[in-house]
Amino acid sequence: SHSYTGQDYSAQGNVGKVSLDQIDSLSTKSFPPCMRQLHKALRENHHLRHGGRMQYGLFLKGIGLTLEQALQFWKQEFIRGKMDPDKVILKNQSR
Repeated sequence: SHSYTGQDYSAQGNVGKVSLDQIDSLSTKSFPPCMRQLHKALRENHHLRHGGRMQYGLFLKGIGLTLEQALQFWKQEFIRGKMDPDKVILKNQSR
């Protein structure tokens, strides 16, 4: 039997290296095209469908945004739109 020997993403090497105020500038310079598109859609529409929120949320976690910063990011964005931020955040945390 062969075990997986790829990179260990559970290591906390770069966590906390990206702050909330860097997200917009990083999105234009450093995000992969798919994440750049999700970020742009979120900023324009203040809404992402569930799959997009899950994908973008995991990406933000992966680049080192803390949980507290991520919750603040989502809440600020949803307040600008038609979604109830507390409902969405609580719903997604319970999964």
